[in-house]
Amino acid sequence: MFTVRNAIMRIVGRIDEKDNIIGQASKRDCHLVQKNGDLPLHRAFSVFLFNKKGHLLLQKRSAQKITYPGAYTNSCCSHPLADFPGEDEERNAMGIKRAAQRRLNYELGIPVDKIPFRGVQLHY
Repeated sequence: MFTVRNAIMRIVGRIDEKDNIIGQASKRDCHLVQKNGDLPLHRAFSVFLFNKKGHLLLQKRSAQKITYPGAYTNSCCSHPLADFPGEDEERNAMGIKRAAQRRLNYELGIPVDKIPFRGVQLHY
């Protein structure tokens, strides 16, 4: 059963400044500000969906989110999960793309087979 508590404890990849995996941590730990004011670097993604008229789909974040609760944000954002099959694949950013498909399906109900990898732009 999905709960916010279960979701925030999922394991994601910790990264260095060059996006190299250096370890793992829970999403919760990655979103808690450290004593020095930093957040642990971790792999995440944002999706910006536009319709044919060029309108951007925005979502309002849940009031239960650790970061920016209740704020309007991109179409979809999340993390590739270290313990989810295929989301740890580095080649051609396939793990990130699969994670985006998973979240677009979950959050917006878009069937995975309707979310192609073509036209995907990755920016750091």
